[in-house]
Amino acid sequence: MKRIFTVSLSLLIAAAAFGQDRYDELLLSTEQYGGSARTMAMGNAFTALGGDMGSLSINPASSGVFRCSQISVTPAVGFRSATSTYLGSEVKSSASTFTVPNTGFVFTFDTGRMSGLLNFNFGLTLSRKADFNTVTRVAGSTSGSSYVASLASELAASGITYDRIDMDAGARPFDNVSSAYWPHILMYNAFLIDLDGDFPSDDAAYIPNTYSRDNLHRLRIPGELNQDLYRRTRGGIDEFSLNFGGNVSDILYFGVNVNLESVNYIVEESMSEFSSEPGRFDTGFDEALANYWRQTTGLGINAKFGLIVTPVTGLRIGATFTTPTAYSLTDTWDHTVYSYFDGSNPLYQDWKRETPPGVYDWSTTSPLRFSIGAAYVFGKGGLVSFDYERVNYSRISNEFNASNIFRAGAEGRIADFISLRAGYAHYSSPEEGGSATRLVSGGLGFNLNSSFGIDVAYQHMLQSSGTFSLYNNYTDIYEGSVTAPTGTEVRSGGRVSISLNWKF
Repeated sequence: MKRIFTVSLSLLIAAAAFGQDRYDELLLSTEQYGGSARTMAMGNAFTALGGDMGSLSINPASSGVFRCSQISVTPAVGFRSATSTYLGSEVKSSASTFTVPNTGFVFTFDTGRMSGLLNFNFGLTLSRKADFNTVTRVAGSTSGSSYVASLASELAASGITYDRIDMDAGARPFDNVSSAYWPHILMYNAFLIDLDGDFPSDDAAYIPNTYSRDNLHRLRIPGELNQDLYRRTRGGIDEFSLNFGGNVSDILYFGVNVNLESVNYIVEESMSEFSSEPGRFDTGFDEALANYWRQTTGLGINAKFGLIVTPVTGLRIGATFTTPTAYSLTDTWDHTVYSYFDGSNPLYQDWKRETPPGVYDWSTTSPLRFSIGAAYVFGKGGLVSFDYERVNYSRISNEFNASNIFRAGAEGRIADFISLRAGYAHYSSPEEGGSATRLVSGGLGFNLNSSFGIDVAYQHMLQSSGTFSLYNNYTDIYEGSVTAPTGTEVRSGGRVSISLNWKF
């Protein structure tokens, strides 16, 4: 998702730091179930299948396929890697996490009938439907633009006068200035941004101290600036599903889930801009270090309805409908800025400035979703399955399109108790020109006896790329428009999972 990645790397886009933003809504509306090891191995193409704990989140009617009660737990280890190229420098980063993407139970109740409602089932599952674990590291050097300068330009363009933000003069900027400008305010109070003495009558004429005056008294970047970003995101959306399903004459399976979504999204960013030769700067500028932390927590609720029909032997057709998810959320965040100078100019000393904790309550509603699927079961020899899912993100913003999701899976029995599985999933980007997410997977299933089985799976995210900038283009008093450098990042990842299944 090219644009999401671009915005998420930009420390100065503080609007996303304190409340509702269309990219926040898009992030929360994106689903990519981890599932059990079996469903993961088969690309989660289970809209027309059932009888597996991981399938209950995909199609609630899956519970109707269960012939006996079952308990299942699926731990997994995932990893993400990224390679960024910025200003001619390449940096690699990686991170790993431990999660439990699926666990739960289904209790089956046989009615004793030969036709009609043969059995009805109750289930409770916990599934991870979105994983936010990523890591990014970016580094490069330039003398053509400055992160601090971009903030100074935006502060000047805002018209916010210095008397409203000068903390040493008794101003209370965090109470009366939009939190979109909190990073800018910290930069000013850490002496990384000054008032321009050439415009004494303008109380909002801000200039960056990453610039110095040349022989013609023009502001210029006097030496090379090194820029370094570290960004780590954690958390996910965990879905608690209360399921009811049933089986009518082994022809129609139905089900409904009431889903409670638990959101936990954490962002940690550290952006550093430092000089190679502080002596070239009028202020003795050495480094500006900006740290940002944000956590979004909250709950959402929706309902999901599903059907599976078997019109002829072997053929299965499934469909689901998911209502919009209503979320109630809270953002908590803070910013800290450190400034360092070499001491050659006594007016500029090292500073640490920080904001109070910011808190913002907001709500949103994700779009509805629907899926259809078809599968063919070759007796006890194996099966193939195909899914199509669609979600229209244009209701969030007209900048977004509908996302089309395709999933395919296959399973074959290679011995009496061993099954071989493979799958593929394609998630198109909701943004024009954005990169699709593509997953390939495979695994094995071992039915050790009538009451216990083990499934193992590996899922690999194929490489995708995005562009980014660490700050916005800005206006320079003497040079006019300054274009911020852009970079590219290539991302990939994988996950290994194992499911333990007990039947009774």
